[in-house]
Amino acid sequence: MFRRHELSAIAIAALTGVLSVSASAADWQQIAVDDDANRYSVDAARIIREGPLVKAFVRTEYATPREDETSGTLIFASVDRLQVRCDAGSFALESRSYISADGAEIPVVASDREALRFRPAAEGSMSAAIVQRLCTPDRKR
Repeated sequence: MFRRHELSAIAIAALTGVLSVSASAADWQQIAVDDDANRYSVDAARIIREGPLVKAFVRTEYATPREDETSGTLIFASVDRLQVRCDAGSFALESRSYISADGAEIPVVASDREALRFRPAAEGSMSAAIVQRLCTPDRKR
């Protein structure tokens, strides 16, 4: 029987393959890495700009897999659909899906447009880095 760390290594290898395949249809550009070594990327190919409102997909690849509390499945990444109000420096989470080792997507958050709650991005936070990246369209990459 496999030990947990061996299963994690196999799962990470499988996830890398799945993310590579899905990345071919996207243009994932790294935004930052946090203190826990989690990597944050934005899909530059799917950014939608509507005046001061920006909609985008942001992927977080967890350095250490997390366990989904509902199913017990190990989660290696999440993909968030965000709305950002550049004029207010705020953001709202529209939806989130977790990605398991086998590439399965597990939806965990979905909001209708009226239920979106915008929150200010705290200075120096990862949210602020994401808002800054999304609100700076001509930024050199």
